Amino acid sequence: MNQRYASFSLSLVIATAVVAQPTLTTTTHVPVVGQTVALKTATNFTWNGPSGADVEINYWDLFPSATGNRNFYYAAATSGFPTASLASTDGGSDSTFWSLTSEGLTVVGLRGTLEGALTYTDPVVELKLPLSFGGSWSDAGTANYVALGFPVTRLVSLTGAADGHGTLTLPNVSNTEVLRVKVRRRVTDNSALAVVTRIANITYYFSATSAHPLLKLTEDSTSTGMAWTVARSVEYIGDAALVGLDELDASDVVFTAFPNPATDRVTLDLSGDQRADQVELLDMQGRVVRTERVTSDVHVMNILGVAPGNYTIRTTLNGAALGVRSIVLQ
Repeated sequence: MNQRYASFSLSLVIATAVVAQPTLTTTTHVPVVGQTVALKTATNFTWNGPSGADVEINYWDLFPSATGNRNFYYAAATSGFPTASLASTDGGSDSTFWSLTSEGLTVVGLRGTLEGALTYTDPVVELKLPLSFGGSWSDAGTANYVALGFPVTRLVSLTGAADGHGTLTLPNVSNTEVLRVKVRRRVTDNSALAVVTRIANITYYFSATSAHPLLKLTEDSTSTGMAWTVARSVEYIGDAALVGLDELDASDVVFTAFPNPATDRVTLDLSGDQRADQVELLDMQGRVVRTERVTSDVHVMNILGVAPGNYTIRTTLNGAALGVRSIVLQ
């Protein structure tokens, strides 16, 4: 148990709480299409918490105050991945495509700047469901793609274990009934050009009811046959950050988009916004497909010529995101 970062009074309050052992299930821990999760980010961490039962995981003052912010989106899968029922993206160029099987949440494909559209011939179980303290699993997968004109064979091996449960304290919030899940994923890309190995050690902290983890700590190590490079990253849910199609995001920026579904135009009521100066339309892969300047509290966005599908409308001010809404274009 590590209490270096907690005050005595805070530790005393936490220690007196009754901590249950949460179980991750297909009902509570499979994300829903249309959800947006507002995250805070940091570029490093010094420990990944203790294992064991009824532990205290204290991060309340561990991360620097100047953290970043970003949104994570869940959307319907595209036709290019017929076995997928869900897609996820951070709004960038990469997306992951998921399927729920009898084993749990399984990655069936990826779309990225390096791989293009990659479908796993042998998918990988990323999160075993149901999962409770003491549970573990392992899996392996394969895929093929072409990079820079060279065929590449991808081999994946993964192990995971739920090795701790207790109370997680993040900046401004304390969460009882959390489950720590540690995942080690090894990806080897073999081609005539190079052999690239990437090992990700990921520590997740799940609450009893939220499908998206409260905290994710990632240590990425990459090698091209010589020295390893290591990068660490942090993602955590801030104050009340899980939202749906018509709810507020974590910044409490209010705007509405109607009609939804829409065909040729979308009307945005920005009267409750922090006076955005730009509105963007993003596809499921996070690519900006349309950008318009905003000059009034009511803005009509032209979507003629945009392919039907699931999209995100994002308002910005001086390049910084203010709020997002999901919308379906017919």
